[in-house]
Amino acid sequence: MKLTLLRGHDETVRRFVADLAPIERPLFEAGDRAFGVLRGDGTLIAGIVFSQWKPAFRTLELSGAAVSSRCLSTPIVLALGEYAFGQLNAFRIFARTGVCNEPAKKLLRHIGFTQ
Repeated sequence: MKLTLLRGHDETVRRFVADLAPIERPLFEAGDRAFGVLRGDGTLIAGIVFSQWKPAFRTLELSGAAVSSRCLSTPIVLALGEYAFGQLNAFRIFARTGVCNEPAKKLLRHIGFTQ
């Protein structure tokens, strides 16, 4: 499946992620950066929002949602890491997920998060 990273549509992606939040709807701010994942036909199938940026501590929070656990390929995850650690110079990224959301916890562990 061909996937493309969508940039420059922060509000659309923030809304997509918030609408799919299973626990509580996150409140994103206008300055939060968001990246979407498009399927080959142009349909938005996943989104990642970087929020709570604290420049003094170089920390931020990652929120994500997807219609399927297969929506985030390795090149897309690497591009998101390059943005956070390369462009923002982040030191630490935090992520929250539901206790029972094993696919999300597995993905987070795979890309280097620790519980």
